[in-house]
Amino acid sequence: MAKSEPTLEQIYYVILPLIRRAGQMLVARQRDLWGKSDKDRIARGREIEAEVREFVTSTLQQLFPEYGVHGAGGKMPQSWQWVVTPLDGSRYYFRGLPIFTTAIALRDKGEVVLGVVLQPVSGNVFHAFKGNGAFLNTHPIQVSNQKDWSGASAYVPEGKQLIAATNAGADCYNLGVTSLGLCYLAAGVYDLLLVPLDMVGLFSQTAGLIIAREAGAKLSDAAGGALGGGAKQNTLLATTSSLQKKAVQVFSK
Repeated sequence: MAKSEPTLEQIYYVILPLIRRAGQMLVARQRDLWGKSDKDRIARGREIEAEVREFVTSTLQQLFPEYGVHGAGGKMPQSWQWVVTPLDGSRYYFRGLPIFTTAIALRDKGEVVLGVVLQPVSGNVFHAFKGNGAFLNTHPIQVSNQKDWSGASAYVPEGKQLIAATNAGADCYNLGVTSLGLCYLAAGVYDLLLVPLDMVGLFSQTAGLIIAREAGAKLSDAAGGALGGGAKQNTLLATTSSLQKKAVQVFSK
């Protein structure tokens, strides 16, 4: 009898203890950074990030030996592949601040089908399954119903985008952790998000992107076009359906 594939929900509950353990490692080892020089703190921070990546990657390979892990070497399978982002928000993490995430996503034939983002300090887990919505812990989440630009809560970087959004009447914030911004957008905390990302950075946000999409967010570049497209530099725009057209007008000027 052929072995049946586990469901996405079953896979989620298998990897949930793993991502929580990765978060515990990040929190515990962040203490190693206190009192160090900038150079030593960054060097140790990179070591911690690599240690967590290795732990998550090796554990996934043990739990799911027939699945590949992006960047882990070896022959990649045609179907299932993990994408591991051990640390998002490194500039805060290296400073000893509690604003960072760790994430795992799963792709099937190149299509993202599962995304999990953990905020280790709060313990909150955001996750989504393709076609089955997004969740904060066990609670379903969805993007806000904000329809007007005036008073909209916008996650944007510094610079001309911030000025444009503010001049248009939005209330602007920037946590500096894109995965967290995408998850808060999915939960209705933010109404739109704009972040410049190269293709490597975009790929590292795989988990956050499916969470935002499954919560009802519209994802595009700043001009309203498809993300990626072979460009070396992209701007990720994530909004509610009602705000997308206005956001493109504001940010494409």
